[in-house]
Amino acid sequence: YYAQIPVKGILVHYIVLHFPDNPADARIAFPESSKQFLVNTLNRIQKGENDIIIVSAHSMYGSWIDYLNPVQKHLVNSKCDLLLSGTTHFFERRVPEGLENSGPLMVNAGSVNNARWGSKNGFLQVHVMKNPLALVVQYVNSDESNPELADAPYSYIKYINGS
Repeated sequence: YYAQIPVKGILVHYIVLHFPDNPADARIAFPESSKQFLVNTLNRIQKGENDIIIVSAHSMYGSWIDYLNPVQKHLVNSKCDLLLSGTTHFFERRVPEGLENSGPLMVNAGSVNNARWGSKNGFLQVHVMKNPLALVVQYVNSDESNPELADAPYSYIKYINGS
């Protein structure tokens, strides 16, 4: 799916890819047609300084970007701002090699009530800041009766068109 969501002078482009857990063969679960949809959609977006591009997929092992070829990865890493993955039930920031402080912010979304491998139960909360244009992405612990704003390593700032 692809949606354009206008919010107070900002245009959020939201691309959702289908990558289910079954069948277990990633070539079938995440076919080339889905990857081509991503590429075609990104190529159509004329990204300006008030555009935010978010791509999400429920994917095997929470690493859908690992199933892209180098050309597709380059396009995603150069044009997108936030990449969301799911299915592992584990919150973590993934950092593509060579893009430690640039490219998109990439996080696995965790789980509201079934976190695994030492991760806290929680959800992602995203705030859009306007000056400078940035995303504040944090993982909120849903086990707390009074959830508070998160800090490192559960909170990140992604400057749009920047670090």
